[in-house]
Amino acid sequence: MMRSSPPASRGRIITWDDAHLVSSFDKPSRSVTYHLYTLWLFNRSDIKTIILPQTTFAISATLAGPTVSAALGPSTGLGQLLTRVNKPWRPLPSQRLSISEAFWLRIIWVPVACIIAYPLGGLLPSLWMVCASMLHDDSGLLNRYTMAKNFCNSIGITCFSFGATIVLGGLSASELTARAWTWIAITAAIVLTTVHVQDLADVVGDRACGRLTVPIVWGEAAARLTAAAGVVMWSLLCPWFWQIRSYAVYGAVMTGALAICIAMLPQRSERADKIAWKLWCGWMAILYLLPAISIVSS
Repeated sequence: MMRSSPPASRGRIITWDDAHLVSSFDKPSRSVTYHLYTLWLFNRSDIKTIILPQTTFAISATLAGPTVSAALGPSTGLGQLLTRVNKPWRPLPSQRLSISEAFWLRIIWVPVACIIAYPLGGLLPSLWMVCASMLHDDSGLLNRYTMAKNFCNSIGITCFSFGATIVLGGLSASELTARAWTWIAITAAIVLTTVHVQDLADVVGDRACGRLTVPIVWGEAAARLTAAAGVVMWSLLCPWFWQIRSYAVYGAVMTGALAICIAMLPQRSERADKIAWKLWCGWMAILYLLPAISIVSS
């Protein structure tokens, strides 16, 4: 039978005191497969949120060629550890790791990631990502300010987009065009104004953690309406920014937006909210394709 989670792991941020005072759980020796699966659990929810959409962003931006950079020819951190209520399969709630083990894993992997990023040209976005992670995890902002989680997610996701583009395109930040920087800023604004779709299914757990997310502070009705208005607005503005005149493209983007609204507005169930979040990730991937589509359709 699974033992109860140590008190320090419930809805709390990892601190130095936790790392020194909390020892490893009593567990038998662990195999390589065990540790690999544990690493997978840390990043499982980032596949649809970060890896696939941001890879799409980078590929599309690179295919856009000179629109993004004159140098181009024509052509996860650990984060805030959530409670059992939201994501019980994560390594700490499921007791695959102790708090001290998770803490030191983070301490080790942050500099390792930066060292790997340096020769690839991705050091700058990696450092920005570390700052965003510290704001999210260690500053306590999420318990004091309503939009703090949206703000941190906006910075973090934008760092992934920017970094992936730099690495895939073999570019430096100075080689990006003004249009590319504007697009990066637009995508950051999209995340800032709509990412609280994710929080709709996590209200119970976030409230237990003391987080001040948009649905908790503004109320679920206001959170749903603002997110719906945001996805519709950006679905119209983004194709316009890329000077796309194809009704098919507008239709595809708007279909994604309407699907989110349908899943999010009338039903108001945890299952529907989780579907809305997955649809949001897919909708973002469609938006990320627009730079490449603009080149093809021009």
